[in-house]
Amino acid sequence: DRVVSLYREMYGKEPVMEGIHAGLECGLLADKIPNLDCVAMGPDILDIHTTAERLDIESTRRVYEFLIEYLKIKDGE
Repeated sequence: DRVVSLYREMYGKEPVMEGIHAGLECGLLADKIPNLDCVAMGPDILDIHTTAERLDIESTRRVYEFLIEYLKIKDGE
């Protein structure tokens, strides 16, 4: 809930939440740690696992800024 609230506050819109073939670590950790809430997030990666793979720099900046802001509110618990 905190991740969604912060996203709305920072970007003025709803986050897109979807299951994709990535973020497997969340499932592994959630199986081992009771009551753990997990969020996997990351920048846009284009043509992943090909020789044309590239990272969207603007998306990377947004993820970094979001993570910094989340850590600020997380420390305030």
